[in-house]
Amino acid sequence: MEDGLRRTRRRSYSFEAVNAQPTGTTPTEPRQSFRVELSSPADGHAVVALLGEVDLFTAPRFMEALLEAVDDGADRVTVDLSAVTFVDSTALGVLIAGSKRLQARSGTLDIVCPNQDVRRILEITGLDRVLDIHSSSEQAVRAPRAEAD
Repeated sequence: MEDGLRRTRRRSYSFEAVNAQPTGTTPTEPRQSFRVELSSPADGHAVVALLGEVDLFTAPRFMEALLEAVDDGADRVTVDLSAVTFVDSTALGVLIAGSKRLQARSGTLDIVCPNQDVRRILEITGLDRVLDIHSSSEQAVRAPRAEAD
């Protein structure tokens, strides 16, 4: 870079996910928005920030961003769940797949999850024992890199 400044690359994907309702019924909940944003704040480090519900309908967008980060050369990926209100098993599968892909490249996956309801799901499923989960972005950045197996 000629001016000596590091530029952060950002990509954002967003769409409205409509709650599934039985045919002939009136929706009882408003539409839930979902957004995933991919940024690269430092060489070799990518952040995938999510907003909304991560479920069967939205997880493919999450997976796309996570794989793009890894394929672009990130060896440390932070998944920021700070603005996530719900995760299902599909979302958990994306986290596991991303972690495995990074481990195959001697990389690491960090999770930022201040939401106690979402964090409880990670604990119940045992993912807190295999993934590094942090309460804030600052904590994730300061955390030492775990050694890949």
